[in-house]
Amino acid sequence: MKARGILAIRFSLAVLVLALSASSLQAADFYISTSGNDSNPGTLSQPFRTLEKARDTIRSLKSSSGLPAGGVTIHLRGGNHLRTDSFSLSSQDSGTSDRPIVYRSYGSETARLIGGIQIPSSWFSLVPSSASSYTRLPSIARGNVYWANLGSHGITNYGTLKARGYNSFYNSAMEVFFNGDAPELARWPNTGYVRTVSVPNGQYGRVFTYSGSQADRWTQATDVWLMGYWYNLYAENFCRMANLNTGSKAITLEQNPAYGLGTDQPYFVLNLLEELDRPGEYYIDRA
Repeated sequence: MKARGILAIRFSLAVLVLALSASSLQAADFYISTSGNDSNPGTLSQPFRTLEKARDTIRSLKSSSGLPAGGVTIHLRGGNHLRTDSFSLSSQDSGTSDRPIVYRSYGSETARLIGGIQIPSSWFSLVPSSASSYTRLPSIARGNVYWANLGSHGITNYGTLKARGYNSFYNSAMEVFFNGDAPELARWPNTGYVRTVSVPNGQYGRVFTYSGSQADRWTQATDVWLMGYWYNLYAENFCRMANLNTGSKAITLEQNPAYGLGTDQPYFVLNLLEELDRPGEYYIDRA
């Protein structure tokens, strides 16, 4: 499938306990629901909408009458609680051994905190043969790829791919999840690696040569990345392609990998619409 920008990271909420203690009949309870409203009192029948509202309500409670004898429990009703920011708790949000503050799912319901955006299947349609990107698709994929224009739905933050790997500490730009699985950015080869042939400018240059004609299909691609063990097999680097010369079969990397480049080193190429050729792959057209 093709998506112009995409979603996020999912994670489940089981139980977060700031201070543990046996519950008490005097304990206070607040409720959060995906259909709630932060103007509500936070009861089971009139729940809050956000974690922040529950947190701030407890802060006010602590500063006024103090925590009740049995502490406070915040119950998250079942469903997907979508978030765009981190949920921050500090020392002022702690309970005590006999007055705990507990965040948990409600009863047997499953509450999920999802730090991203859900994309409904109704946004997707088959890529038509009239689309300019249709001819960039592998022949095997034409008529089998679906796309969604996220920009038309107000989604404009697609993350930024950055050089990472050995001796770099960037998080990945984003993740896509589909029915609980994590698809891969379209890549070549689909599994395993190919090998560098030579390094014309020496170990500390940024140019290497390749064999074969697969790269002839990538001349329209504008944001190509490569992951390789460029010199030592314990040092991987994710690097952007700066230039592709199909005549001399040479690829120039945008940055120098750790320890430089070597011959016969394994790598693969990714973020290519031209390599969207199997189920479980995706591509983001950030332009």
